[in-house]
Amino acid sequence: MAVRLHRQLGGLHLLFRRFSETNSGRKSPDEVKAAAARLLQRIDGLHHDVQSVQDRARLLQDEMSARTASQTNRQLYVLSILTALFMPATFITGMFGINVKGLPWMEHDLGALFVAVTCLGAALLTLVMLRRRGVIGG
Repeated sequence: MAVRLHRQLGGLHLLFRRFSETNSGRKSPDEVKAAAARLLQRIDGLHHDVQSVQDRARLLQDEMSARTASQTNRQLYVLSILTALFMPATFITGMFGINVKGLPWMEHDLGALFVAVTCLGAALLTLVMLRRRGVIGG
C-alpha cells in the first residue's frame, strides 16, 4: 500500500510542480497558483512521510527475519545435539537388531539390560565429549 501511495504522490507532485512552473499563454489566477503551491508543499510532506513509513516497515521486516532466522538456528542446534546424543545408542541397538550368532550377551539372562546400559553409557560418553569440546554448555 505504501508503494502505491508513493507512486500516486509522485504523480501528483510532478503535476503540481509543472503547473506552478509553467508560464503558458493562459493566465492563471494568483489564488490558483497559491493553492497549487500549498498543495505542492503538502504533497512533498506526504511524500516524505510515506517514504519514512516505507523505510520503517522495511526495517521491521528485516528485524523479524533476523529473529526468525535466529530462532531457527537455535532449534537446528538443539536437534543436532540430540542427534549426536542418540547416534551411538542407535548404532548399538541396530547391531543387536540383526539376528546373527556371536553377538555378546545373546545367551545371558541380563543381556537386554547390558545392551541398555551400554546404550546409556555411549550417550553419556558422547555428552561428556561434547561438553569438553565446548559444543554444549553445562
